[in-house]
Formats: sequence, structure tokens, C-alpha cells
Amino acid sequence: MFRKFLFIHIQIFTVITLSQSISFTEKVNRTGEHILQGLNESLEWYDAPIMTVFLTTRYLELSDNNKIKIKTPFFESSFQSEIGNSGHFTLGSIDKNTLPFAIMFARGAYVLGKDLFTEQGSTAEAYKHAALFQKSLIYTYTLTELVKNITARKRPDNSDSKSFFSGHASTTFTAASFIYREVDSYFDECSLTANDFTLRTTLKTLSFATLYGWAGFVGYSRIHDNKHYLSDVLVGAAVGIFMGNMMYRSYFSNDDRKFDLGLNYIHTVPSLTVQYKF
Repeated sequence: MFRKFLFIHIQIFTVITLSQSISFTEKVNRTGEHILQGLNESLEWYDAPIMTVFLTTRYLELSDNNKIKIKTPFFESSFQSEIGNSGHFTLGSIDKNTLPFAIMFARGAYVLGKDLFTEQGSTAEAYKHAALFQKSLIYTYTLTELVKNITARKRPDNSDSKSFFSGHASTTFTAASFIYREVDSYFDECSLTANDFTLRTTLKTLSFATLYGWAGFVGYSRIHDNKHYLSDVLVGAAVGIFMGNMMYRSYFSNDDRKFDLGLNYIHTVPSLTVQYKF
């Protein structure tokens, strides 16, 4: 009797285990399909040459004698002397990739874990978002390092000649711009906020202030810590804002055109409306 009882329980346990294994195998297959689809939709032919430049800028650098010299105007030097604090280190000057890459890995782990361990799973679109966030950072890094490698401008603390332009500013503003566009779209579609203008606007405003406030603090820190001049940070911020918005609109806008900057100008005259879209 005991053996029959034990045998029946072993069979039940085996069936349950196999069903779970089959279910998990299906989830693994589903995850693989989603990853491949997401990557396929986020890659373009020009990614290959850009990645070549990305790798090249990491290992090749011109000597200062062969670089374009950038002089610092007097007003920037004066501004720097007022703001800069030699030998001081603020939180905004930690490695520029620390927080953006932490966000990247966290969202990647979340999307992957949801796909593997829940019935609902993730979508290929979620992997596409994660891949394009990383892609926007790589594009920004490539452009930043390329400019740093062909220009020579002494940092305010004279540590090297890679002051122009700020990689911290370009990276953080890229991350802030891309994430804000995602948040903005989410609040437009979320059932809780879609029909509540006040709540939606409040949450968007708080998100904007948090993300761009963080990026602005990083830019200020680089000036305060005597690592960059004002123009280095302003140019880096402009590059980051452009890159984050351009990457998002290129893939998630209803407009099929790539590199749509999303600038709209509408002129209305009697019986005629003209819209310019760039």
C-alpha cells in the first residue's frame, strides 16, 4: 500500500515537474523570439560603420599637435573662476556611464525576467525600447569621443586636453531625453492618466523636472569640479538632447521618416493651414 501511495505521488510530482519544464521551455522560446524581433527592429545598416567608429575612438587618438585647437574666451575663464572649485568632487562627477548603464541593465533584467518567469511575458517592443536606449548612448559616446579625439582644449584643471565637449553632459542628457519621451508616451496611454489632464500634466512635469534636473546637475558639477567650461557643458547638453529625441522619434513616431526632429511650425491664414515638419 505504501509503495502504491509513493508511486502515485512520484507520478504526480513528475507530471507537475514536466508541465512546469515544458512551460518554462515555451517561455524561453518566446523570450528568444521577442529578443530577436526587438533587435531586428532596432538595427539599421548604418549601425555597422558607426560601431566601427565607436571601437576606433576607444583605441586611436591623435596627438595634440594634430588636433584642432579650441581657445577659451575671457568671459568663460572668468565664469569658471567664479564657479570652479579645484580639488572638489561632487556626485555629478562620478563615471558618466554609471547611472545610465545601471538603468539599462535594470530595465533589461526586468524585461527578461518578466518574459521568462511570468505568464504574461514581455513584448518585442519592450526589448526594442531597451536596445534603442543603449543604442542612443553608444551613438552619443561615439560622437563625443570622436570630437574629443580631433580637438584639443585644456580642461580648467589642466589634467588633459579633452575638455570639449562634456561627455558627462552628452550622456546624461541623452538618457534623460530618451527616458522622458518614454514616460511622456506612457502617461498618454495609461488608463489611469489618459483621461485625467491634471494628473497627466502633473506627472509629466514632475518627470521632466526630475530627469532634466538630474542631467542639469551633472552638467553643473562638471563646471564646479573644474573639469569643463560652460560651453563644453552646453554643447554636450545640446548633443544629448538631440540624440535622445532623434533616436526615440526615429523608431517610435507615427511618421515613417528616420531622423525626424519633431519640430512643428503651423501657420494658419484664412482658409489655409500650412504645416512645416522637420
